[in-house]
Amino acid sequence: RMQVDCPTCKGVGRYVPPELRCGGCGGSGLRMEEASVQIRVPQGVPDGHRAVLRGQGHRLPGTPVGDAVVVLQVLKHSRFDRLANDLSVELTVSLAEALSGCSVDLKHLDGRVLSLRSRPGKVIEPGSLWQISGEGLPIFGQPSTRGNLFLRFAVAFPRSIDPQ
Repeated sequence: RMQVDCPTCKGVGRYVPPELRCGGCGGSGLRMEEASVQIRVPQGVPDGHRAVLRGQGHRLPGTPVGDAVVVLQVLKHSRFDRLANDLSVELTVSLAEALSGCSVDLKHLDGRVLSLRSRPGKVIEPGSLWQISGEGLPIFGQPSTRGNLFLRFAVAFPRSIDPQ
């Protein structure tokens, strides 16, 4: 929302008896209007980033239009966690996969599918962490540089095993 000159009294705002008062602004010289603006949100923008919209703010009679300030709030993703420019995700593998190796196809935020494979003979322990360099979020102001992606592993243990 922003303030603009009242078109009825031209922003003068002089006192007029109530029966003759401007219906658009009530004699104040200003009225509130809804305004829609589009802003471009750069990749990697941090939570709390302030975007200044020059000339889109409030205005008082006889003064230039001010600036509007938009404070961005980054929403939490359902699967990925964010820490600055790094991403982390928890993956669950079966006990057999943890012991004998596994391959995981992970759909990234940008739609790419990362095919990840454990090293042969390497056991995945519960809580272990893999780091994949350069697969995090773009660094704000440096979109060609990215943070890291961290995979946290959980191991699903069977409730029982066949004794044979």
